[in-house]
Parts: sequence; C-alpha cells; structure tokens
Amino acid sequence: MEQKIEVWGHRGGYKPENTLKSFQSAIDNKLDGVEFDIWLTSDDDIVIIHGGLDGELVVGQSGDYIFDHTVEELQEVQLGEGQTIPTFRELLDLNKKTLFLDIEIKIPTNLDLKTKYRMEKLVDQLLKLVEEYDLADRSMISSFDFDVLKILKERDAKVPIGYLFESPDQIPEGIAKGDYVLARADYSQSEYIEKAHADGFKFGVWAFKEFEETEEFYQQMKEKNVDCVIGDFPNLGLKAYGRE
Repeated sequence: MEQKIEVWGHRGGYKPENTLKSFQSAIDNKLDGVEFDIWLTSDDDIVIIHGGLDGELVVGQSGDYIFDHTVEELQEVQLGEGQTIPTFRELLDLNKKTLFLDIEIKIPTNLDLKTKYRMEKLVDQLLKLVEEYDLADRSMISSFDFDVLKILKERDAKVPIGYLFESPDQIPEGIAKGDYVLARADYSQSEYIEKAHADGFKFGVWAFKEFEETEEFYQQMKEKNVDCVIGDFPNLGLKAYGRE
C-alpha cells in the first residue's frame, strides 16, 4: 500500500501566520496538521508567536521579550486582518482535534536569557493542556533546544517528541521509536530518511524562507517516503498529491 505523506502548515500555513485565522484556513483546506511556536508568558499562560531568536516580541528589537509580558498585554498586539496573538488554549478550542498539532517550543538562544527562562514551568503548563485535551495521539512537541526535550522525556510525556535540526550531524542519540526527526528541506537526502525509518522513527522536512517550495519538491518528498512536509505554501502539496 502506498504510504500517505502528510501536509502540515508552517506557522499555520496561511497569512497572517500563527493566528486563529491561519489555523481556521488550515482546517478549511483540510490540511493534515499545523506547526506553530509557543512561549510562556509572565503570568504562566502559553501563547502562539514565533518572535526573535531570544524571544523578542518584535524581531530585531532586543530588550522587549515575549516572556516578560502578560497574556493580556500580548493580545493588544495587532497582527493584521483583525488578528491578535492567540493562546494555545484558544487554538485547542478551535481545532477540536481536527488537525495534528506540531507544538514547537521556542527557547532563548542567549545562555543568560535561557537560564532565566522558566522552561520547567512551560513544560508543566503544556503537559497539563495536552492531558486536558487528550492530545497524546494528535500532537507532537518539537524544539531545536534538546535541553527542553530532555525535560519532556524525564517527565515521561505521553506524546511524540520532534527533534529539529539544520544539519545531519545534529541528530541526537537515543531517539525513541515513534519520535520524529525534522530536517530542513535541503537535508532530505534519501540515506537520512531510510536510516530514520530503519531505526523506528519518523522523518519530516520543514521549509524555510529562502527555500523555494514547488509541486515538484512535494512530489520528490513523496518519492523519498518522507512522513510529513511542513510548508509555507501547503496548497502546493495538496495540489501535488491530488487533494485540492
């Protein structure tokens, strides 16, 4: 039987990114899933926003960090088309387990800020919602930061873990069967995919700003037996797979 390749929207896959409007478009277009980014607020809520590498509210403006704001303050920010920064709970109420959720935990890359950031509290709040909404079989928690993924493993999170990397030498040891390796789209060589499947984990690829998504690219990923493509233009994937 031919393997189904899933199409997930990167940051929702539609504009404005990481908003309830984007996620509703993903539902309406019958995507398989969505990827989105989360941060913990100063009042212990979880919001969906990409931000800067260290959690800057506005990319390039250091000193004003997402995690220093309350959810009420953050939801005053206008993202266009009447959209504001959503909470994770708002997405869960909208989704009703329709879409598979790739929950990407963002962590400051600056070591001093990372030390101050309350990773364990974020994990606590996140796992409570995963349990409350019964997401174990309809979600994955991913990150570039393997320290926070280690905390999730130590908590015995009943949800697959996604290891994000930008080059093959970053793949960690000890990935559990059923977990995901998520590679940048230009590191989708067949040998990495075949090894991932042979070792019992799933292989997904994610598009990035400089990468040109085409129908041909989506076809190539299907031929290589990739499990999922996380794209900025998911309708190209739907078209490539005859699902428009």
